[in-house]
Amino acid sequence: MKHFKSLIDLDKIAASEIELKNSLYSAQNTNDIDFQFNLIFKTYASNVDDIEAFKRGIFYIWYSRLEPNFLTGINVLDKTSLDLIINKAVEHLDKITYDFELDWMLSYYSNWDFLFEDYPEFHTLLIEKQFIERPVMDNNLMVNRDLMRSYFNELH
Repeated sequence: MKHFKSLIDLDKIAASEIELKNSLYSAQNTNDIDFQFNLIFKTYASNVDDIEAFKRGIFYIWYSRLEPNFLTGINVLDKTSLDLIINKAVEHLDKITYDFELDWMLSYYSNWDFLFEDYPEFHTLLIEKQFIERPVMDNNLMVNRDLMRSYFNELH
């Protein structure tokens, strides 16, 4: 399998996520943090064909809908960007493709399928494609994915 270098600097974005997450708890006004997280989310959406950006984007959607905004710093995600990422997720679920990490993530997110009811096609596919046995995710695969890494590592 040939790997292509990402067109965006994902390490730099991960560093920005660390800064935003660290500043969240001391911030008086979280509007700027929400704005900054949305800029990152828009970057992921505009690079949705980059599998890593896509995975991070779908994580943002799930994370921002599952957790309260005082913990995430995210109030509402940009609708256009959200639509791009959900459409890409529908494409993935609708095809017979296999990406271990993405399938693991979507399988995990399917536990909270109600979070996606406003996207009926994605919601239906997510339920239909639930995995009988979810593989165990190797935490080492989450290196340099700060927001996603820290969240999933806290779970395991």
